[in-house]
Amino acid sequence: MKNKFLVILLFIFVVIILALVIYFISNRNKNTSNNESRENIMQNIKMSNDSQNKDILLYQGKASIRIVTSDNKVIYIDPFMGDGYDLPADLILVTHEHYDHNNISLINNRNEDCKVIRSKDAIVNGEHKTFDLGYATIESVEAGYNSYHNVNECVGYIVTLSSGITIYVTGDTSTTNQMPELASKNIDYAFFCCDGIYNMGLDEAINVAKMVNAKHSIPYHMTGSTTNDFDRNKANNFDVPGKLILETGEEIFLEKDNNKMSDNEEEIVLNRYKQMQQAMCDKDEDVLNEVIKDGTTFTHMSGKTQTKEEYIYDIVTKRLDYKSYTIENPEVTIEENKAVLKARVSLTANAYGAYGTYPFNVTAYFEKIDGNWYYRNSF
Repeated sequence: MKNKFLVILLFIFVVIILALVIYFISNRNKNTSNNESRENIMQNIKMSNDSQNKDILLYQGKASIRIVTSDNKVIYIDPFMGDGYDLPADLILVTHEHYDHNNISLINNRNEDCKVIRSKDAIVNGEHKTFDLGYATIESVEAGYNSYHNVNECVGYIVTLSSGITIYVTGDTSTTNQMPELASKNIDYAFFCCDGIYNMGLDEAINVAKMVNAKHSIPYHMTGSTTNDFDRNKANNFDVPGKLILETGEEIFLEKDNNKMSDNEEEIVLNRYKQMQQAMCDKDEDVLNEVIKDGTTFTHMSGKTQTKEEYIYDIVTKRLDYKSYTIENPEVTIEENKAVLKARVSLTANAYGAYGTYPFNVTAYFEKIDGNWYYRNSF
C-alpha cells in the first residue's frame, strides 16, 4: 500500500515538472518571437535600404508622415493620425501647434539624440531657420496667410535627405508670398493641403502645385475629419502634372528625379514662363508682380504700350481676360545671367472686348537675379 502511494506521488510530481517545462518553453518562444518581431521591423527596413539604397516614406494620414532614410534615420512630421509610430525617432518636425499636427506623445520610442523642431524653433523674430543635421537638412518656409493660421506661428518644411531627395510639406496654409520661388528648388515630392475649410481648397492647391512644379505633387490634409482624412474624389480631381495619390497607410520608396537637376537652367526658364502664363489666366497679381521685373513694359499687337503696373491691373480687373494658353516648340538659350525663350504660343482671351484665340511667335527675355529668373524687356 505504501509503495502504491509513493508511485502515485511520483507520477504527480513528474506531471507537474513536465507541465512547468512546457510552460517555460512556450513563454520563452513567445517572448523570443515578440523580440525578434520588434527587431525585425528595423532590421528588415535596414536590409531593404542597404540593398536598394532607398528612402522610404509612409503616409500616415492627415498631415502625418514618417520617413526612414537610406542611412536608417527615422523622421516624423506632424504626428497625429494613423499607425507606424513604433520606430525609434531621430527627428520630429511640427509645422504648428494645432492638435492635429503636434501630438508628439505618440512617439514614445526616441533615440537619445532625437531632435524635436517645432514652429517656434523654425521661425524666430520673423526669420525662417535652416537646420543641418548631417543626414538631412531642414529648411523652414512660409505658411499660414489665413484667419486660422498666423504666418508668424506656422511653417512649412523642405527636407533634403542625404540621398539628395527633397520633400516639401506645406503644413496648414493658403498661398504664400514665398511659393513662387520654390520652383527653382527642383523639389522631388511636395505635399499640398487642400481641405478648403481651414486652408486652401482644391483649386487653390492645384494652382500652388503648378507654381511649385515638383516632380511629384501629392494632395493631403483633404478634409476636416480627424478620423478618416482621405477623400478619393478630391484626390482624383487634383489635376496637376506629376500627381501622386497616397492613401492613408500607403508606403513608397522615394526616388531622385535625375531629369530635373538644379543645373538644368533651360527647363527652369521655361517653367518660369509657364508660371507667368498661368498667373495671367488665374489673375494672380502676387505671382505676376514677383515674376515680372520692375520697369518692364508690354506692347500689344495694336501697338499699345503699358507699364508693368498697368498691364497687371488690366489682367486682374479682366479688361484683359486671359483664359488659357498653349506653348509649342520652346527653345531656350542662356548666356551667363541672360536667357532668351523662343516658342509658338496661343492665347485664348477676351482682350478688351475682342474674344478669340491668338497665335503668335514669342521671344521672351529673362534675367537671373539672386538665383531666380525674372521676365523683362529685351536686352
